[in-house]
Amino acid sequence: MIVSIDDPIEHPEKTRLRVYPDPAKEKVTVEMPEYLIRKSEGNGISATTYYHQWPEVRMVVFNLFGRMIFSKEIQQSEKTVSINISTWPKGMYLVSIVFMNDIVGSGKFIVN
Repeated sequence: MIVSIDDPIEHPEKTRLRVYPDPAKEKVTVEMPEYLIRKSEGNGISATTYYHQWPEVRMVVFNLFGRMIFSKEIQQSEKTVSINISTWPKGMYLVSIVFMNDIVGSGKFIVN
């Protein structure tokens, strides 16, 4: 629910992607942010836009070698996404949320 246009600025926790547990063994949960932040720069102008309504985004997970391990379309109604990591090799992984071809959220976790 939007309280005001300044809600994402006054409550930055609503713009963060949360990934837990860390480290993980069987599954990892990604908690989607309430707002997506898209920053753009060009011609000396920089702009920040907060999206509170978005139809879908893509979640991607990469290993540290840059290989995509997981990809899924996420609907706005999905507040959390659980990923089965029980067969993944031990190591660090990077999870990103892609919206309108920009990374609008990211996090990391370790498979132990």
